[in-house]
Amino acid sequence: MDRRGAVTMIFGEEGDINVLGVTALESLGLEVDVVRGTLKETEQLLL
Repeated sequence: MDRRGAVTMIFGEEGDINVLGVTALESLGLEVDVVRGTLKETEQLLL
């Protein structure tokens, strides 16, 4: 997957790295496929 995008960076507490990673993936329209251990595209809903 060749994607580029902007991600809002925030400063969190120690141990918040997983939340920051999920936020970055969601903003790029990606999610982790835990069964295959890969990234996959998600359907983005505009609210």
